Amino acid sequence: MHPETLNYLSLSGFLIFILSSATCIFVLFHNPRKATNITWSLVNFFLALWSLGLFLGWRTAEYDTTLFWSRWLNLSAIFIPIFLVHFVLAFLEKTKKEKKLLFLAYFITVLYFSIAVIFPEKFVKSISAKGGFLYYPDAGPLYYFFPVLFAGLTLWGIFELYQAKKTFRGLKRTQVQYLFFAILIGFSGGATTFPLVFNIDLYPFGAIGLVVLDIIFTYTIVRHELLDIKIFISRGVARLATYFFFITVYLSLYILTYNIIEPYHLIFTGLITPLFFIIALESYPFIRNRIQTIPDAILVKSRYDLDKVKAGFSRNMEGIINLEEFFATLDSFFQRIGLYPVSFYIPDNFEEMSETANNYFKWDTDMKKVDDGLRLNKEMHIIQHVMDTPDAVFYDRVDKSIQEELDLLKADCVIPVVFKAELLCLIAISGDKIKPVEYTSIDEALFLLIPNRIIRVLNRLRPYEKLQADYEKSRKLAEEAVMHKQYTQVALQIAHDIRNPAGAMMLLTQQAQKIIDAIEFKGKEDVMEFFEDIIYDAGRITKTADTYLKYAFAAPHDETIIEKKSLDVNKLLKEVIHLFKGKGMAQQINIVPGLQDSLPAITCEPLRLNRAFFNLILNAIQAMPKGGRITVASSGCKFIHKDTGKECIGVKIEIEDTGPGIEEDKLKKIFDPFFTTKPDGSGLGLSIVYDIVIKMHTGIIDVESEIGRGTKFIIYLPASETG
Repeated sequence: MHPETLNYLSLSGFLIFILSSATCIFVLFHNPRKATNITWSLVNFFLALWSLGLFLGWRTAEYDTTLFWSRWLNLSAIFIPIFLVHFVLAFLEKTKKEKKLLFLAYFITVLYFSIAVIFPEKFVKSISAKGGFLYYPDAGPLYYFFPVLFAGLTLWGIFELYQAKKTFRGLKRTQVQYLFFAILIGFSGGATTFPLVFNIDLYPFGAIGLVVLDIIFTYTIVRHELLDIKIFISRGVARLATYFFFITVYLSLYILTYNIIEPYHLIFTGLITPLFFIIALESYPFIRNRIQTIPDAILVKSRYDLDKVKAGFSRNMEGIINLEEFFATLDSFFQRIGLYPVSFYIPDNFEEMSETANNYFKWDTDMKKVDDGLRLNKEMHIIQHVMDTPDAVFYDRVDKSIQEELDLLKADCVIPVVFKAELLCLIAISGDKIKPVEYTSIDEALFLLIPNRIIRVLNRLRPYEKLQADYEKSRKLAEEAVMHKQYTQVALQIAHDIRNPAGAMMLLTQQAQKIIDAIEFKGKEDVMEFFEDIIYDAGRITKTADTYLKYAFAAPHDETIIEKKSLDVNKLLKEVIHLFKGKGMAQQINIVPGLQDSLPAITCEPLRLNRAFFNLILNAIQAMPKGGRITVASSGCKFIHKDTGKECIGVKIEIEDTGPGIEEDKLKKIFDPFFTTKPDGSGLGLSIVYDIVIKMHTGIIDVESEIGRGTKFIIYLPASETG
């Protein structure tokens, strides 16, 4: 064995082991949850195992020891290329796209490793003198697949980086370029260890290339912010500087007391020491945050200019008049400074201006209050924490119980807005992203400012929201009162025009039935059957009119008359068509039914839904004073349910008239309360229809209209679960 070759390989192995081990620990400790950190740590872990075998195997002249370490280093190297590929895909955010191919590569790697471990003599069969080395591995039959696997996976990773160079721009492209050349140099150098195994006389000069790989990678971390470790370094420096500050202060106090009151310094120090540590523990966050600004200014490039952002935020908060505008402005602000997505939670009693609420509701990205099952309550650890300490909460600085609640919110930071022991709002910055945010001292300074500005706005908005809530309640009551009066008038007209004649017709038919029953003539049975049909239909009309009268004279909020049923919608449509037959004929309007048989049943409140159909047909009749045609059609259909967002089975109802039509600018407003195109209209009929279809029956209502040809209302209602 030549000493120079021994020293060269041993030294290479030693250097690679130290660098790889340090990189593995450093990168993993920085962020053990991030895919890029995990995979690059694993690359360096197996690289360290490989280099350990290189170092220990080539510093001895014993055959068995060298054979053991030769097998060790080659087995360790099997996993290096697969973790390299996984790292590259994670860094380029392509793991999901290449999931199946990556899984196959893992399967092949693990299978090959398992076979090589079971049959080591088939993998590295022996060692022998070659290429100037006393011992060097000899390939067994299994070993021939190793260079193929190594080359295939390594070239895959290098190819992905090469392609990414063409698409990325700015800092990301610089990072990709450094990674590309680092991996190309490192793994090309590592590949030179293969030829001599197959007795090809090529010296393994490139092992030192792996040292170059770690050096370039470390440079990219520090110089070009790879893996966001600059912030990690900055925090580490700030912590060490803070510890040094407290130690210096303590030692200074100790020396000072020793020199001034030497006879009693031990007693005095015994009092000072516990007091100092209490003060140090309490003031540590404050001191560390102040010191943190120095390394941040040197190492970390901020996403924004703090002074400009503060001024812009204050301007944006001026002139806001309602919660929708407030949350939309906040959402836009956080998006501009790169802290996004963000969610907002406000108390359920916000407009009441009472004490701390029991629950906090989320506002979605459309700036509407939602209840998606995710509520915060005052018993949660995070609510109690921010009430005690109203500062921003960071995932990596709190205990596990709060971390679990942050996971539930999919957030890595929350900013509380607390005013006079009341939580007005909670801002959750999402951590559910490929590249988590690393918060700096600049972010923390901004988070101290934001709540103060928000408190001013919310305290200004709360009286407005109270008035708005009261107005909505009053408006709803007014709508119902006006519509109820209008409905009662129509119902009385029905009683006069339909119920009374129907009752009289029934009595007269019964009298005629008695007279005919006493006379014998041909076809008597057919006549009696006609009479029975007349009596039955008159009874049904009377019963329907009675139901409308009952509903008309009940109080608007009388729930005793409301009941949900699963039924065929055609039954309701037929009843309403019957009610308007007489009125339609009087105005020369032909009501044409087009009802499909065997429709799926729907679960509904029959009286309310009947009222919706009633209003639509009444509107159509009123739109055609000179006569026309109304088509009432029903059919089975599929549509997207408005609550679940999924396709569901249901029924489609179309009510179409041949009236004058509605202008396009007015068409957008017809469901708004108090909007009407009729001189004597209340503007509530279609608003009530909208509430009944959308809010009470989770359906969909749409309208189509063409000037001069008419208007068509289309209603979609979901089928019953058992229907």
